[in-house]
Amino acid sequence: LDSVTIGNGIEHIEEWAFGKLSDSYFEDLIATIEGAMDSVDIDGIDDLIEGWKELIADIIDDIHPLTSVTCMAAVPPVLGGSAFAASYDWAKLTVPQESLSQYKNADEWKKFLFIKADDPNDVNGDGEVNIADVNCIISAIHDDGTASPRLDANHDGEVNIADINAIIDQILSSEAQSHQ
Repeated sequence: LDSVTIGNGIEHIEEWAFGKLSDSYFEDLIATIEGAMDSVDIDGIDDLIEGWKELIADIIDDIHPLTSVTCMAAVPPVLGGSAFAASYDWAKLTVPQESLSQYKNADEWKKFLFIKADDPNDVNGDGEVNIADVNCIISAIHDDGTASPRLDANHDGEVNIADINAIIDQILSSEAQSHQ
């Protein structure tokens, strides 16, 4: 799991929901297992411990923090402790523009080092508003008419030509400002 998008109807996220255990957690676990096994005198115990160490090492290798979290809720959901553990320092948190300061001040959410406001016209989520966003909407309309709410650039509840126009207007406005 590299990225998570949380819808606007979410009010609470449980403890450790997207948290990933850190390397130090597993190192402590290995030390605890070794300490508990030191007093045990069973044939093959050393092989058992080595097997556990290899298994835990494989798990550690598979731990990758999230790289992006998008939360579309206008009011920051209440987060249980360590809801995004191991990702606070790595993931880019994208939130509604009007709620940016609320997230920056909310318990747990403020632990994210990278918090930015969402641009509703960046429908493909690449951090830029350009023709690629227009193409995403055209593809969605062409495919079957059903699309992700993220593609509703003008927030009227429908994905249609009006969303394309909203994006084109922003692109043209940005270009006009850069030529002044």
